[in-house]
Amino acid sequence: MIEDIFLVYKDGRLISHNTRRLKPDSDDNVLASMFTAVQEFIKDPLAEDETVQINEISYGQNKILIEHGKHLFMAAVVSGMGTRAMHGQMRASVQSIERDCARVLEKWSGNAREFRESKKWIKALLEEDYQIDVDRRGEDAGSVKTASVEVRDRESGKEAGVDRKEEPKSEEVEKKEETKRIKEKESSDQEESSKDQEESSKDQEESSKDQEESSEDQEESSEDEENGRETGEHRKKKKEPRRKAAWGIIKDILISAAIVGGLLLVLYIYSGVWPPMVVIESSSMQHGPDSQIGVIDTGDLTLVKKVSDRSEIITYVEATCRTNPNYGFKEYGDFGSVIVYKKNGKYETPVIHRAIAWIEYNASASDPGRRYFRGDIPDIGVYNVSEYYVNVTSYRTENYLKQEVLVIQISAILAATTTSPIPHSGFVTKGDHNPPYVDQWVLYVQGGVRVELVKMEWIVGKAQGELPWFGLFKLWITGHKSDGFPKTSVNGLIATVIILIVVPIIIDYLYTRWKKKRTTRKDARRKEGDSRLR
Repeated sequence: MIEDIFLVYKDGRLISHNTRRLKPDSDDNVLASMFTAVQEFIKDPLAEDETVQINEISYGQNKILIEHGKHLFMAAVVSGMGTRAMHGQMRASVQSIERDCARVLEKWSGNAREFRESKKWIKALLEEDYQIDVDRRGEDAGSVKTASVEVRDRESGKEAGVDRKEEPKSEEVEKKEETKRIKEKESSDQEESSKDQEESSKDQEESSKDQEESSEDQEESSEDEENGRETGEHRKKKKEPRRKAAWGIIKDILISAAIVGGLLLVLYIYSGVWPPMVVIESSSMQHGPDSQIGVIDTGDLTLVKKVSDRSEIITYVEATCRTNPNYGFKEYGDFGSVIVYKKNGKYETPVIHRAIAWIEYNASASDPGRRYFRGDIPDIGVYNVSEYYVNVTSYRTENYLKQEVLVIQISAILAATTTSPIPHSGFVTKGDHNPPYVDQWVLYVQGGVRVELVKMEWIVGKAQGELPWFGLFKLWITGHKSDGFPKTSVNGLIATVIILIVVPIIIDYLYTRWKKKRTTRKDARRKEGDSRLR
């Protein structure tokens, strides 16, 4: 059983120590002496020799099993006998830890927290239950061997001789016997000659059969040649429809690819950006738990159109200001335009959110030394303000369709500028489904830097139209969890796919049936015309 596990760096520094037997009331000297023994092993010149690897050290009544890695090694204090399973599990754990902590191992700073990934492997070793393999060889109590002995008695005896006297035969009897022998010989000669004749006749019959079979073989070979010619032609005829079917499939694929390529080209020419459509990966723009047509939901495909001037983007405050010419403008179920932008211009996943307001930095009214900044919202005639309040509609479940106050912390947002020496102007944005805070207050880029006001050059484009549900295919393929997909989107996608498959089949069936009826009518008219001519 493994009692303690030491994970030690290659230079002797202790990474972690895990135990199952030490309790709070135990003597700390026990732990210190164990680790000292492991360190002494490291300093041993024999252990440093790459050609020699020591796998076990005896330590009192215990044993220390050791498994080496490239950058670290593992020492396990074992009570009882070590098993091969322990060595195998330790070796696998060392390899797994070096794989998971590869970046840390190259230049370890000494911080044990960097090896958090190793805990699961060490815990698995301590919880593993090992059985000691002992060869038990039983001896038979005894064996009984039986041997059979065959005893042969050989008796020597003498046969009793009996003397018999034969009477002499007469001359007549001898003549009769001789004539009898001659007749028997003649009859046997006749039988042999008859057998020879029968065998010769059989040979003649067999030869005639062989001739007949050879003639039949010749006829069959000629028939096979004729059949071969016919089968060759038949095979050619069979291959022709297969080739036509294969070419038809290839032609359909090429036509489909040309149609898709043409559509993408048209979309690119219209949008001016590539790719012309983006897949919505989050629920930050949803208007409730279920998907809706005309609202940006998870799994939708949204077309993105390039913008070249700020006037092409209508903000939320413009669309809600009664004196503004863009008052009442709505897109995707709420006021204002929806834009796609890169956070601080970085090449991360773009954000698709609603443009709330354009903030113009007011340098004359700001005091950078005191970190006090002011800005203007020229689209609605608001100037020299450090913060601004906007009423927005909530689409979260707990506060659905209620009005919330959105506070734009202009001074704090401008003070957090890091991409330029002085603050810059730009858009503040927000997701419809998010709490009442702008992105520039709650979103960060990699490295913990807050998202700044969105410059025009950071904008990928403006959202225009949508293709609902079809982006779920991409999310499934890239490993997104389907638990976050709206059920209505999944059901809508399934229904759409079924319609796209079934409708063409029905149309093809109806068209084929109509074509057959038309041909039968034409044939009937021809027959009527022929009968009249006759």
